[in-house]
Amino acid sequence: MKIFLSIKSSLLLLLAGAVFFSACNKLEVAPTPLPSSQQTSPTLAELLDDPGFSLLKAAVTKAGLMPALSNTAARFTVFAPDDVAITASLTPILPPGVTPAMYIAGLTQVQAAQLIQYHVLPQVVKAATIGNRFPNFDYPTLLNPAPSVSPLLRLNSYPSVRPGVGAWVNNVPITAADIEAVNGVVHKVFRIVMPPSTDLWAKIQGESDLSYLRAAIARADSGVAAGARLQDALNIAVNPSSIAANLTVFAPTDAAMSAFVTGAITQALVGQGFPLATAQAVAGGLVGAFGPTIISNPSSIPDVPPIPPGTNIGARLAAVLTPTLAKGIVAYHIIASQSGTYGPPGLRVFSVNLPTTATAVKTLLNSAIPVHPGVTVQASFASPIPGISVVTGATVKGAANATASNVTSADSHHVNGVLHKIDQVLLPQ
Repeated sequence: MKIFLSIKSSLLLLLAGAVFFSACNKLEVAPTPLPSSQQTSPTLAELLDDPGFSLLKAAVTKAGLMPALSNTAARFTVFAPDDVAITASLTPILPPGVTPAMYIAGLTQVQAAQLIQYHVLPQVVKAATIGNRFPNFDYPTLLNPAPSVSPLLRLNSYPSVRPGVGAWVNNVPITAADIEAVNGVVHKVFRIVMPPSTDLWAKIQGESDLSYLRAAIARADSGVAAGARLQDALNIAVNPSSIAANLTVFAPTDAAMSAFVTGAITQALVGQGFPLATAQAVAGGLVGAFGPTIISNPSSIPDVPPIPPGTNIGARLAAVLTPTLAKGIVAYHIIASQSGTYGPPGLRVFSVNLPTTATAVKTLLNSAIPVHPGVTVQASFASPIPGISVVTGATVKGAANATASNVTSADSHHVNGVLHKIDQVLLPQ
């Protein structure tokens, strides 16, 4: 999973200021206190003396957090990757000859602290406390101590449980729960849990196979004042308040979008009197020649063979591929809060949070059409390793799609949400 990779670059982004801190520490459930006791050991720090936690202990020591985890008056939850988990996370990205131990030794204190702080909650959260609702609970981590840039940002973690299937933090499996200490609890995890370091807009801008999605957002935002655009919900540089958006985006790839645009143009041309074969040829030729420009600036498309001169194909396309259509399509690919008839954004849905049976969920389109059925989501699971449950397939289906779209790349985690790539455009009607 991509969330396990690019650790060094993510840490550098942390230092560059791409990740911010927040004092917004409101909890969704009350912390579970430890029973009163006169015991003074083992502390969380002492649990890290286990030889299997040697790399984590080195990172905690480098971070300067060992005194905090030794404090018997404190209460923490530690999501703890053991040596096997850290090695499996780091080895694919390290240069030849560089070991995980060498990498940890090379971190600065700030880099190590930011990484470890994201693995620690400032309260006790036992496995029984973690709910199994859709999509998950969110808990502030130690990487949330101060509003350095925006008081809206919450660098939370997202524990979840599915009875009979497994437990996770974000999309990382929990392999052993409720290892108790006098000052907290440890949950072993399958991999390093990486803090997010960029926003959703940076992800969409940076992916070569999301150019049509970028064009659709640009078309949706044409003529819209800054502050009310779709981009403003995704781009924290343009709109700092979007740090708190907490979105889940199903992002159609270019292959999916070009197929959708080709079909839409074909239908529109047939509706305007073109023979089917001609409409198909024209649509395919236009998409091949002009690509995402057909969406972002359709009026600029010239009459090119086999389109007869004077057809004014650009104006015809603009009349069909309107900003309103683009806005509706994009909004239909973003999950909304499920509370009430409609709620604002506020769900960060990892693939492991998707129901195992096909379940309808609301999208941002419900803000305009409250009675719309939304999209249908589903995931399947397997245990390739005993005690570890992973997603083997995830789908999302639009109300008018004949078949479900497959999630082809899941769980790209960002400061203001999570993104999943899909292989079909979701059709609301």
